[in-house]
Amino acid sequence: MSLEDDIDRRRARVRYPRRSEATFTDENDHNPQVLQDCAGCRGSGTQCHHIIDDGGEQYALDRCTDCGGTGVTGATEPYFPDETSALPASADDKGWITCPRCDWRFALRDRHAWTGRRHLQCGQKIRISES
Repeated sequence: MSLEDDIDRRRARVRYPRRSEATFTDENDHNPQVLQDCAGCRGSGTQCHHIIDDGGEQYALDRCTDCGGTGVTGATEPYFPDETSALPASADDKGWITCPRCDWRFALRDRHAWTGRRHLQCGQKIRISES
């Protein structure tokens, strides 16, 4: 990794969040720009290596050589890759809905499933109507 790549990656890390730290707001249409995870380590910053030598098999967990252990490439991408129009869905009296795109049923109060505008599993924008 060159010095320029390292500087660009550091600047991006200051300006953009990791996927796990993303904040969903009306200003970013509940689809914020996030740092792209490293493909080599899938964002962990480490890679597992299988070593076979005279002593047998061993495994070693080393710093990722692709990202230098940061877990990110320095590039940014939208949290949800495709931009969709909002689809209607009805909430039941307990606040549960079925996503019109992926048919996953979830509670609107579940912050791990719902951003307030998008379903976190598939990224579909949903317009909620009371049933």
